[in-house]
Amino acid sequence: MPAYVFSRSWSYHDYLQAKNLHDVLSDTVAGPLSDIVATQSESQAELRKIREALEVGSITLATGLAELNATFEWGFGELLMAVGRLQDSLQSLLRIAKAPAQTWAYEQFEIARDAYRRRLFNECLEHVDRAIGGFGSNTGYALDYRFHYLRGVVLMGSFYNRARTMIRLPDAQQAFCTAARYALHDTPQEASRSFLAAGWCAYCQGDVVQALELTRKSQRLNGSLSTAHYQLAKILMHSGRPAEAIPHFKAAVDLDRRHALKVLDDSDFTRHPGDVASALEELRSKARYEMAAVWTLVQGLKWMRDFKAGSFTMTKLGDPGVASALDGALQAVETANAKETYFGYLDATSTLRNSARIVVELFETFVHTAEAERVRQLRVSETAVEQLRDAGLPVGCIMAIALLLALMVFMLTGGLGANNWPAALWALIFLITLIVSLSRRVDRSSKIRDELRLQQNLRQMEPYLAQLGPRARASMSSALGATQIGTQP
Repeated sequence: MPAYVFSRSWSYHDYLQAKNLHDVLSDTVAGPLSDIVATQSESQAELRKIREALEVGSITLATGLAELNATFEWGFGELLMAVGRLQDSLQSLLRIAKAPAQTWAYEQFEIARDAYRRRLFNECLEHVDRAIGGFGSNTGYALDYRFHYLRGVVLMGSFYNRARTMIRLPDAQQAFCTAARYALHDTPQEASRSFLAAGWCAYCQGDVVQALELTRKSQRLNGSLSTAHYQLAKILMHSGRPAEAIPHFKAAVDLDRRHALKVLDDSDFTRHPGDVASALEELRSKARYEMAAVWTLVQGLKWMRDFKAGSFTMTKLGDPGVASALDGALQAVETANAKETYFGYLDATSTLRNSARIVVELFETFVHTAEAERVRQLRVSETAVEQLRDAGLPVGCIMAIALLLALMVFMLTGGLGANNWPAALWALIFLITLIVSLSRRVDRSSKIRDELRLQQNLRQMEPYLAQLGPRARASMSSALGATQIGTQP
């Protein structure tokens, strides 16, 4: 995916004429620095994604690209048209029209956009010029940045629009600067993108001073635009100022890691191999350190997998996904340490953070389940105690049995003569019944005590379970809170 590098003997037009889509959409990168960034399979996977995005963008403007990032390549004007407000529908544009002249201008702009989609670039330029300057009795409308931006895209050229008579870089630069001026107040991100394109036009003309000034304006308006940081680094590298370029290159990679691949095939960077190698090695070391830090925190989540509170354990009530997530985290770290690449460490860190989320989410589910089970067991125990107490012998019944016992003793000692044995037999039966009843009462009392102890334990567990959720979330926040580097939109 070789990038254009300005040369007096090799114009941007020559680059567009000489390169074809196969050259630009390569799936491989080579060079001594590539092993720092990614393995061959990792780089192929990333470049394939870039290739697919560019191929789709070269066919249709509906790329789903939210902002210019590392998937963007100069030479693909379709992507410049696909981001931002350039694709606002004609209906939405007509709603903001305040005069018939504006309505007519927006209709001309719609015709120009359709012509660009159909790769009718002369016709596109004709109608966008009418939208700006008018035609016949229609005065046009010069203050909408979209018109000037589209004009700049056409005059900049692309791999599909590379006729020498069409590519006029000075006019394209002026169109983009005008677009930025009109967009600046209401839509600074659109202005940032316009300044970026103007900066590229200046670079392709060899005007490094203007290229730096315009690209810096773009970067200041939108600090999260990774392409602006990368372009600024490229121009500084081209100017022989690598010390100034490297911080911007790192910023670009921190915003979108795929810029680390693009630098491997950009001669403005590779002509400074020592500086680039040092920067890439620093990025790799930073990614390795971050992975190790997050891994330490993820290891601290193991208490959730082994958690036990009374009868509530992850083994019984939890989800086996906790153990699986922790095993996956370990495997990711081992794989990254084996590869020793920047992308490998970033991928492992991403896996670790995702594992932390899974573990904590499953543990919080377990806590909710345990709390519901605690409440259920408490209610069951309270009901059991009530039933046991209701089943006890009334005091009057106990007194009656005691009287029968006294009667039996009286008879056995000779009361009522020799024929008292039937009464004694009945008294014996009542005595046995009393003994059985009393033994059951003792057993019920023991069960009540056990249930009351269980209730006490269950009630004491309530605040403990309540604080587990925040504790788990705090652990996850620590694992996720490290500065995320090399992100990928």
